[in-house]
Amino acid sequence: MIKANLFLLITFMSLLTVLHGNSSLVDSLVVDANNYIGRDSTKVKLLIKVANEIFYSDIPRSMEYADKAYNLSDSLNYNHGKVRSLYLLGNFYRKSGDFKTAIDKYSELISLYPVGSNRKLLKNALKNIGYSYCMIGDVSSGLASFNRLLEINRKENSKKDIADTYNNIGNVYQMTGEIDSAFYNYNSSLEIWKEIGDKKEIADMNNNLGYMFMVLDRHYEALDHYLDALIIYEELGIEERIAMALNGIGTVYQGIGDLKLATDYFLRSLDYYKQLDEDESIAYCLSNLANMSNEERNYKQALLYYSQAAEILERLGHKNELGSVLLNQSVLYRDQGNYEKAMENCEKALILFKEISNKEGEGSVYLKMALIYFDKNELQIAKTYAEKALILVKEFDLLRKQEATHELLYEICIANKDYKNALNHYVNYKLIYDSLYNEENVKKITGLEYKYKFEKEKQAIEAEQQRKDALRIQELQRQKLMRNTFITGFILVLLLAIVILRSFLQKKAANRKLIEQNNIILRQKEEKELLVREIHHRVKNNLQIITSLFDLQMNTTENTETREALIDSLNRVKSVGLIHQLLYQTDDLISVDFKEFTIKLVDHISSFATRNKLSKSIEVSAGVCFSIETTISLGLIINELLTNSLKYAFVDQENCVIEVSLKRINDNDYRLVVADNGSGLPVDFNPAKSSSLGLRLVYTLAEQLSGTIKYRNDGGAKFTFEFSNE
Repeated sequence: MIKANLFLLITFMSLLTVLHGNSSLVDSLVVDANNYIGRDSTKVKLLIKVANEIFYSDIPRSMEYADKAYNLSDSLNYNHGKVRSLYLLGNFYRKSGDFKTAIDKYSELISLYPVGSNRKLLKNALKNIGYSYCMIGDVSSGLASFNRLLEINRKENSKKDIADTYNNIGNVYQMTGEIDSAFYNYNSSLEIWKEIGDKKEIADMNNNLGYMFMVLDRHYEALDHYLDALIIYEELGIEERIAMALNGIGTVYQGIGDLKLATDYFLRSLDYYKQLDEDESIAYCLSNLANMSNEERNYKQALLYYSQAAEILERLGHKNELGSVLLNQSVLYRDQGNYEKAMENCEKALILFKEISNKEGEGSVYLKMALIYFDKNELQIAKTYAEKALILVKEFDLLRKQEATHELLYEICIANKDYKNALNHYVNYKLIYDSLYNEENVKKITGLEYKYKFEKEKQAIEAEQQRKDALRIQELQRQKLMRNTFITGFILVLLLAIVILRSFLQKKAANRKLIEQNNIILRQKEEKELLVREIHHRVKNNLQIITSLFDLQMNTTENTETREALIDSLNRVKSVGLIHQLLYQTDDLISVDFKEFTIKLVDHISSFATRNKLSKSIEVSAGVCFSIETTISLGLIINELLTNSLKYAFVDQENCVIEVSLKRINDNDYRLVVADNGSGLPVDFNPAKSSSLGLRLVYTLAEQLSGTIKYRNDGGAKFTFEFSNE
């Protein structure tokens, strides 16, 4: 006990000596710098050294010495001293929030940088210039600075610096809403960090990718990356990063509508940030909690959270985040019927987003404005803003906002009695809605939660096992020292037997566990196949109900044009339903046998023909299978072209022939031909520019498949569509 106390006393005295030594060193440097008589480079170096030593403890005095060093270096024409002084001055202005002056200091440093010198200061200056430009909203200049830095790092083949710069460039593109460019740079950075093996940086990149997938409303991918990041952060014990990942996971559950789980994650994140005294991050958590309260109609609490978040972000000068808070707050005012206040917030947010060229943010503002005007029954203005929003959210592939915009435009068209466009927007809304909220995605997200919990338990078990193993080894070593040679030999034999037995038991247990896991996997696979098959069956039944409704409608109308329009719509629905029927009846649940599908589709379409002498020629390469999406598009193309043939091609003609063929050009490319022996299209008729809904649909679907479609009159109308199935 006495020895232990003596050891602590010596350690404490040593620590005091070190601290006193550091303080004495600074004081000594200050005395040397102030008392140095000469005016040469040595004086400059002393001033810079003092400025460096006291930068974090006494910034104003540090800047005073840095300024003296700069002025003396300038009078001596000593560029190296000016460069070091400018770097310190730039850091000071950046830290104090005067980003424009910081940029000026860093830029002067770069212009004076000595050729052939170590580039560390130059690269740090370029990075800080990039940060500073982004903070004042000049993202194009910030991007140019980061690209210049990337070029230098590539020449030096500095992998860590290259990965860091890719991340910074990705952050810039993320700010401007250029999703593809952001993904490219984040993934480039992640690959390098994986090669290096830096866990923290790998987790940081996973966190960034999680955010990007959330922007695209791809919740499964977002949660996967956030959980990967959280596992590493918790392993490393980095509280700030743990809080960041928890906040991201909260946004995922907010996106899928699980408000309770989302709120739990946001509150956990907020607790971490309050302990760390991180104002910026506290603002983000407050904003997210405000969104939760708003959705739960707790407007008073939501307004309090929004106000606190906006106050922090405005003080920090974060335009992008402040714009998001203002936009969310406008939703609260709209829900309360305070349209004037809601519009005021939207206009403020729009100004901020335009200042930093955030097109994604602009699209969100236009959508909120459209909703406000719709509530006020000013339909034309609402439609104008909604169409502006749709252009931007389509440009950046924002599915959730596309869904909301199509739904709003559908409501506007219904109110205006524009039923044709209403149907178009409703179809698009349903397609996006189904892709976002299908049961399979929910199951995947639940599976990821189990994955996270399993990893946590696995880490705890491994740590406990390592501790136990260490204690066991120590005990064996102690016994070995205490025993004589005879007993030691006996123990070695005993240990050998124990190792063999333990190995046998572990192997037996591992085999048993492997069998159990295989049984679980097999059962889950069977359940998944049953679920998917049931989904196809229900979709087929729902589409059958729709076709029955079309049949009933046809029987109640005598108008020829109406009947033809209903038949056209019936054929389109039938072609989609046929796909789900085939998938339900076959073992392959994700692709369609195109030959079988084509035969049944052509038989169905030709059943509406009024001519007795109609010949069908179907030639499809055996074994050709396509995905559901591709088959739907091809089926609709065939449906539209054959329907047109049956309607218009055979005027006063007895022998009528329709042909459908699909042949493989090479491994990935195919050629689809739909033809008839009818009269063909008029000579001056351009099908690509036709106002016909059917032909417009054909060319739109061809464009979506990235294919080319050509028409020529070859003894009748002949359409040739070439596309790739990569």
